[in-house]
Amino acid sequence: MFKIFFNSHPFIKNISEILITAISLGVWFSVNINHYLGVFLGFLTAGTINSVLGCSWEPKKKTT
Repeated sequence: MFKIFFNSHPFIKNISEILITAISLGVWFSVNINHYLGVFLGFLTAGTINSVLGCSWEPKKKTT
C-alpha cells in the first residue's frame, strides 16, 4: 500500500528536489528574516512550487 502511495505521489518521490529547493530558499529567506522562520518558509515555498509545477524537475514518465 505504501509503495502504491509513494509511486502515485511525485511530491514524495521528488523529496530530494524539495530539500535542495528548500535549502536554497531557506538561505535566501534567512538573509531577510530570522533563521528558523526562513527555513520553514523555504520548505513551505518549495513544497508549494513543487505541487504547482507538478514536479517538472524530473521528466514525466508515462504510466499505463
